[in-house]
Amino acid sequence: MTDSIEINTPFENRDGRRVQLGRMRPTLIIGAGGSGQIMLTCLKATLQAYFEDEWHGRIRLLAFDTTEETFQIQSQTGLVTLEAGAEFFDIGDVPVSSIMRNIDSQAAIKERLGPVMSKLPAGVLRSGSKQMRPFGLLSLLWNHPTVNEQIRQALWRLAGRGQHDDLNQQQGINVFICGSLVGGTGSGAMLDLAYLIRDAFTDLGTQAEFCHITGVGVLPQAFHGIKGPNMLPNTAAALQELNHLMVKGQFQVRYPDGRFVSSREAPFDIFYVVDGVDQAGRTWTDVNAVCAMAAHCIYLQMGTQLG
Repeated sequence: MTDSIEINTPFENRDGRRVQLGRMRPTLIIGAGGSGQIMLTCLKATLQAYFEDEWHGRIRLLAFDTTEETFQIQSQTGLVTLEAGAEFFDIGDVPVSSIMRNIDSQAAIKERLGPVMSKLPAGVLRSGSKQMRPFGLLSLLWNHPTVNEQIRQALWRLAGRGQHDDLNQQQGINVFICGSLVGGTGSGAMLDLAYLIRDAFTDLGTQAEFCHITGVGVLPQAFHGIKGPNMLPNTAAALQELNHLMVKGQFQVRYPDGRFVSSREAPFDIFYVVDGVDQAGRTWTDVNAVCAMAAHCIYLQMGTQLG
């Protein structure tokens, strides 16, 4: 899928760009589902336009989606897409029918999804989660080793471990998790992604005290012209779960590889919701435009200590 998005480059001076990049906190941005992938692609185009390839050492992008199709945009620097196996990871191809037949041997999945598994369409989960939140969570559980490994590797590198980067350790790490609350993949996986990051922070010791997680969730009005019976129920369920954990915390879960995650903290330090209509009544044309706007806002927070 290709879209055309204008990317402006305000810094012509390379030294000025390097100074700005050096002042940024080490940052990991995770995209969940299709909307998350679009945000990361737009953000990558912005980073390439501002910093060329120099941003890679200080910023990491990870997108997890239940489709092998990558989003592409045409910017003034050329065609931009996420790199498969490094920035983009397909967590689809989940054998739903086989899991249903052998659910008693999948204790972690049965504990989280047992009551609803029989209601899901049988087959293999490919080409997105079809606006079904249980599919989004199932894809993350099934691919947990890959997801967890990529998150931990990214945080470890950003923490400067093995590089004696004292500045990084004093600053901590900013993490953004972005996706829609409307569909299946992002809506079903964002909370678990936040707690996997919380769990990974514990390996950083005192540095974890300076780490910060921001969530960005897209609401239904951003999907102009797109309809589906689950869009509003998905959003309501996602917001209810988010509100419960933001207020009370107390998240406990066991993953299929045996990892047990327990946290009394809220999943996010702050969570933003974005829609297709703003407070002044201004309307964005479609979800691509909303995601591009959200990506620019993420960049602004990355570039300032306000974030």
